[in-house]
Amino acid sequence: MNIRMKTHALAGLIAASVATVGAMGMATAQETTTLEGITVTAERMMTVEKPSGVVEKELRIKTLVNYSDLDVTTESGRKKLEARITEAASDACTELDKLMPTRTLEHGNCVREATGRAMAGVK
Repeated sequence: MNIRMKTHALAGLIAASVATVGAMGMATAQETTTLEGITVTAERMMTVEKPSGVVEKELRIKTLVNYSDLDVTTESGRKKLEARITEAASDACTELDKLMPTRTLEHGNCVREATGRAMAGVK
């Protein structure tokens, strides 16, 4: 096989791979729009003093927690949903800790607040 034929074969393989990945991305996007879920938002604000003045920084991490498989009208279903929400909140707050470290331990407060806001939205 000469170089020109190898190049065309490689280009065809790359094009097929890109088309497959693109189709998979579209399918994934369509699936997420049909999920029944509740958004868990972990947030942190920080005031930073700079020579140019005081700067307020705010960082939020949002996670969609799916609960379409749960009956939240039952105590068992609500407890399972709260466990999922708490886990998502903890994960998001851990990411906040990495991205915006603070001098005090705010992780527990972050998880409680994010869980409380999300559970308030459950009907």
